[in-house]
Amino acid sequence: DGWENARRRDDGHDFVTVRLAARGTVDLVEVDTSYFVGNAPGAASLSGADLSEVQGLGEAGWVELVGVQRVQPDTRHLFRVTAHTPVTHVRLDVFPDGGVARLRVTGSIAPEARRDALRRWLDLLPTPQAIAVLSGALVGGDQGREEAVTRAQDLAALRPFSGTHTLPDEVAGRLLPDAAN
Repeated sequence: DGWENARRRDDGHDFVTVRLAARGTVDLVEVDTSYFVGNAPGAASLSGADLSEVQGLGEAGWVELVGVQRVQPDTRHLFRVTAHTPVTHVRLDVFPDGGVARLRVTGSIAPEARRDALRRWLDLLPTPQAIAVLSGALVGGDQGREEAVTRAQDLAALRPFSGTHTLPDEVAGRLLPDAAN
């Protein structure tokens, strides 16, 4: 349904802060004002901040990703981002208020964030599915199918990987080849 805010009578504007799925760099931003013909904003901007080490939004060092850009009613707007600063949150500011049907942020997840996401995903999988994923990653190396299943059962019993136990590098490297480090 999007986000529609009321017109303000003062000189201020509204904004929304969104936490991204993982820490990474933003490459492309879509601000979609579709279906907002009479209440679309006149302009929008996007900022980003890395809040992985910061406790609150007020302490964040916001970096401009997309400067103030004019937007049209009932239109999908695409903006390329040249600042390749890793961020965990983005902030969409709309001037002078109005409706936005969709904010889509695309980019690249940082390698360490991909590995953390893999650990969280493996921790949340039911045991049979975790064993299937882990054994699939172990088959083909020095181990046969039965050895891989046995080792996968042992690894699944060690979960959570994001807690005390760590995911072995060989398994992480096979599940995420470009994030093995």
